[in-house]
Amino acid sequence: MKNRETIKQIEPALREAKNLGLDYDTALTGGDKYRDKSALWCVQTGSEGAAFYKGDLSRRLFVKNHQAMPSFTGSKHANCADMLLKIEDVRKTASGGVVTVRFVHKFE
Repeated sequence: MKNRETIKQIEPALREAKNLGLDYDTALTGGDKYRDKSALWCVQTGSEGAAFYKGDLSRRLFVKNHQAMPSFTGSKHANCADMLLKIEDVRKTASGGVVTVRFVHKFE
């Protein structure tokens, strides 16, 4: 029952994420255009503050509510887990950039 309730709560954000189909590079170059938009991304997490799009160390994520995000450092068959995120900010840097997100849900 709890899973069904959770899906119902996140359904609008999940629908938005699927419709937009954003990837990291599009969000990074889009700037404010994608602020407050939902994204369904494969994320690798580790120690607090360390999160990466598709496990790529050059595609950094800053997760505002990192303590709520389950840790996923990889497994034999995957280096990331699908997570629903809300984009809060985008910052380009000399080394690429950082997308600031809020964790919403991890899919099993």
